[in-house]
Formats: sequence, structure tokens, C-alpha cells
Amino acid sequence: KVNYELATNFDPRRANDKLHANAHNNLGVVHRRLGNPEAAVKCFEKALEVDSQMNLANKNLGGVYGSMGRMAEAIRLTRTALESNAKDAEAYNNLALLLRDQCDVDACLENLDACLSLEPENRHA
Repeated sequence: KVNYELATNFDPRRANDKLHANAHNNLGVVHRRLGNPEAAVKCFEKALEVDSQMNLANKNLGGVYGSMGRMAEAIRLTRTALESNAKDAEAYNNLALLLRDQCDVDACLENLDACLSLEPENRHA
């Protein structure tokens, strides 16, 4: 769930504080939902600048890159998210969709299987 209040009201003087990585990420989600992918990219990149290990920002940045047609970057970021959390069913599903769009059916199915092995009832896989 996105905390919109935190995303829009954080203190910019503390923008490099790791505690604010979530705020940058959440603001990126807001921009993406409003149809501003370039602004979303900047927010997700800032979240990763503040906290390079933020799995959620890697997934979100990968997702927005995928929607912008920047597939190689999207796949790389989603794989990075999986390297930091191999039990992230959503990341496996996201990677499967990116690979499907690249016509890599075998890799797509492999990642869908990984997603479903972690979340058998996943309605997106």
C-alpha cells in the first residue's frame, strides 16, 4: 500500500536519509499512476541512490522501464531484485512478463513456475 502522505510531505532537507528511500519510492508510484513515467524514474532512482539495496525500488524501476520499452534495463533491475530476495513471487512474475514480451517463452515459463511455487494462488501468474 502506498503511503501518499509520506510520499508527498517528507522533509527535502533529509532527502538523502535512508529513512526517506520509501518516500522517494512512494512518490515514484504516485507519478507512475498519474502517467508521468519520467518523473517516476527519477524518484525510483533517488530511492536507490539513498538505499541501493531497496528491493521494491528495483522492481518499480524495472516495471516503469518495461512500460517505456527499455527492456534490457527492466530485466536487469528485476533480476537484481531477485538476487536480493529469491522468495519474491511478484518479481518472478514481473520478470516472466518482461521475458514474454521479448519472446523468450522458456525463460518466461521458468519464472512463472518459480512464482507459482512460492504463491500457488497467485492470480497474476
